[in-house]
Amino acid sequence: MTTGLSGSEARGHIVDMHIHRLRQKIDDGFECRLIHAVAGAGYTVREAEPATPPAWSGTRVNLIS
Repeated sequence: MTTGLSGSEARGHIVDMHIHRLRQKIDDGFECRLIHAVAGAGYTVREAEPATPPAWSGTRVNLIS
């Protein structure tokens, strides 16, 4: 019996399955996700960059006279 998947497709599915399980154990229940997909490269484990830049806390300076 064949599944219709080539060897590389099957390996890709296995990697996706393991990443899914890791995300369940590491990321679920937390606001900040640590496992991120990198297009064309794979995956990385890091803290996410903030979605919005931090609020401005300095003094405004008018550069146009």
